[in-house]
Amino acid sequence: MRSATFRLASCIRCFSSASTAPAAKNSGNSAPPGRPDTWCQYYDRPQTVPIEKTSIIMFPGQGAQFVGMGKNVIDIPGVKDMFESASSMLRTDLLKTCLEGPPEKLKKTIHCQPAVYVTSLAAAKKLQLERPEAIERCVAVAGYSVGEIAALVFAGAYTFEEVKQSSCYEIY
Repeated sequence: MRSATFRLASCIRCFSSASTAPAAKNSGNSAPPGRPDTWCQYYDRPQTVPIEKTSIIMFPGQGAQFVGMGKNVIDIPGVKDMFESASSMLRTDLLKTCLEGPPEKLKKTIHCQPAVYVTSLAAAKKLQLERPEAIERCVAVAGYSVGEIAALVFAGAYTFEEVKQSSCYEIY
């Protein structure tokens, strides 16, 4: 899934410097004309795959959070580990904040961005289990705000742990 999704990913915006994007170093692709600050990777949908048999997976950003988010994905293998990993970095119980609130705490950037990021990746794991064909037919991923980072992890450009160790995690 990782390599296939990344190989077919369409226009993943990957930080402000091409030198920081791992795939950019070897891709031969450069920034689009007029957008020197952004590196994008473009791929065409294979012509043998009808457009109606493809999927695009989008990841939300800050503002999509709500108390109770994550309750439908917590039993998916690996999800609790992701929440625990993020919680250790934040020094707070992120899962408890997602499930129980209070809403004021979940609205704070320091909590809502990791909550949306982890829950989005958990939802992608659930999609993979329940509808694997949607993952197999994925021709593009996109994200808004912190969803861009989730999209990059989903596409295989980075791992969950690499994001924690990078400056991306400073958004938290």
